[in-house]
Amino acid sequence: MSRQKTYSAQNGYVYQYQFSGQTSAPAETRYEFTVWSQGAMAADVTVVLETAVAAGWETANSFRLTETQRYALAKMAFFQALDEATGPGPPVKRISIGAAGLTVIAQTLDLI
Repeated sequence: MSRQKTYSAQNGYVYQYQFSGQTSAPAETRYEFTVWSQGAMAADVTVVLETAVAAGWETANSFRLTETQRYALAKMAFFQALDEATGPGPPVKRISIGAAGLTVIAQTLDLI
């Protein structure tokens, strides 16, 4: 288990989280986080990056994503969900990174 970290979301809540690990399969990679905030129960959140979405983005941008960059995309999608949450609890249990979301996050990370 990784160490506990803190994220101050744009919605004003402060979250604690841990990266629990990743699972790769031919169709997708899942990034698992545990998150809690201000007395809320801990919850698991899964960020999913589909292989086809990543491959399509790589082809369209002539850019090969490393494993570290893929993790960074997942972590930024996780942070975005925390920013958009309406309360101290986790926003959702599953976050899927779509093609448009991948492009926005890649631009934020200055990958393209």
